[in-house]
Amino acid sequence: MSLGERLRYARTRTDQTQREVAKKAGINYKTLSNWENNVSKPAPDDVLILAKIYNVSTDYLLGRESSPMFNSPADFFNDSDVRSLPAQTNPKVRLLLYASKDLTSEELDSLIALAEHYAKKHGMTE
Repeated sequence: MSLGERLRYARTRTDQTQREVAKKAGINYKTLSNWENNVSKPAPDDVLILAKIYNVSTDYLLGRESSPMFNSPADFFNDSDVRSLPAQTNPKVRLLLYASKDLTSEELDSLIALAEHYAKKHGMTE
């Protein structure tokens, strides 16, 4: 996946338009369009700004990581329900919790069905 494709994916994953992102980044939306279409490349400082806006790592945008690993907002784990879970000590489980918070009901049902299938297959059911 190219830098432009990663930029577009991260933007659309956060449900933002090019104009919205451009305004936040202090650039022209046509500049962002050029970056997403691989016409030109952003400067390193712009990659850092976009990573913050999209809540991803610069390594993901630059192709050094294959997964976007969307970062959770700092206050997400301050939620009393989430904070009380022992999963907070496991980064992978925290990521799963955070990533699943915006799923539709159907998507969440599919994920739960997959987990139940895995648990049953490995004799982990109660």
